Amino acid sequence: MPLPAPRTWTDGEQPENIPNADDLNLDWRDSFNFLMGSTRPMGLFRTTTGQALSSTFVNINLPLEVLKRGGITHSTVTNTHLITVPYAGQYQGYASASFDTLSAVGLRLTLRLMKNTSTEIARFNMTNPHSNNWTVNGTFTADLAANDTIHMQLGMSSGTSTSGAAVGRAPRIGIWYAGDF
Repeated sequence: MPLPAPRTWTDGEQPENIPNADDLNLDWRDSFNFLMGSTRPMGLFRTTTGQALSSTFVNINLPLEVLKRGGITHSTVTNTHLITVPYAGQYQGYASASFDTLSAVGLRLTLRLMKNTSTEIARFNMTNPHSNNWTVNGTFTADLAANDTIHMQLGMSSGTSTSGAAVGRAPRIGIWYAGDF
């Protein structure tokens, strides 16, 4: 629900222009609830099991919905890597994923976010100085259209690894609607 157009109240308006309960609900209650999050699109999705990683980017399944509201859609059964946004506008969020037991040191570890399966909207990289448990994370802002999808991919420059599965290390995406800019 995008915010309603701003209304300017003036002194001395005719009695028929005095706001009634419907006007106040639209201009105040609904907008306030939207901004505070009860109807604002937002979600937090994470995985529950590790996935094999290699030098090819892998779509990361996110079957656990920690939070989902405001029209964001996501399936916990099929295409669990896809998150669909309901409104056009600017979305903000964060993404995080760990690489457990890497096969070598000095690898470029990459987490990237994709829009509509083919357009990269964010990329976070690091190089591991040793082979155990490294986490890549970052924040993002994306201009999205209604019904765009986003998803996370993990990859590395070479070698193999497994994505983390423990609560603090499991790949996850948090996303929320920031506004129509």
